[in-house]
Amino acid sequence: MLHNVMYEVVKPSGELIKGFETKEEAEEYAFSYFNDGHEDRSTSVVLVVDICNRCLIAVNGAGICLTEKEL
Repeated sequence: MLHNVMYEVVKPSGELIKGFETKEEAEEYAFSYFNDGHEDRSTSVVLVVDICNRCLIAVNGAGICLTEKEL
């Protein structure tokens, strides 16, 4: 169980997918989210947000990433 969740991977609706202690772990998970073998993904984009709910990156199923500055 994570005690210090500082970053979350979420759907655009705000629904939590998974929490992480580090930004690197969250970004790695976001990039692998669409390629982990599950076919039933109900979103076309996932977002990495920080504890203040600021979106840091957005990743789509094709692996295209938008950074905080581009969003």
